[in-house]
Amino acid sequence: MRTKLFFSYSNHESEAGTNWRRLFLKYLQTMVSFEAGLWVDSAAIEAGSDWHERITAAIAESKCALLVLTNEYLRVGSFTNDHELPMLLESELRLLPVLAEPCPWDMRPDLSKLEFVPWRNDKRTISDGDGERRV
Repeated sequence: MRTKLFFSYSNHESEAGTNWRRLFLKYLQTMVSFEAGLWVDSAAIEAGSDWHERITAAIAESKCALLVLTNEYLRVGSFTNDHELPMLLESELRLLPVLAEPCPWDMRPDLSKLEFVPWRNDKRTISDGDGERRV
């Protein structure tokens, strides 16, 4: 039975990107603990483990995934763009993408089909091809 929340982010972020990751984790941990099913690679993969195998197993055990989209996350050649995101898109997970910074998410047709998690900041909008929507 799938029970985990998979937290997907880029490990190679700028300082601003790292701050987004910390903020999301801080907020998520008020609702879901690691013990209750929040899966974050930095907390779940032990030193010396096969990280690709552990990520694949975690996706198989997860019910949904929060994708923190940034330029680095979607950079061609990055692990998240080239490996993790395709695995997530092909999985049976409910995907919850969050636009953490302006980035080329719309260059990925598979992402543009997904409903983004809304921000509480009324100034954040993105174009979805037919108009703008708040995220």
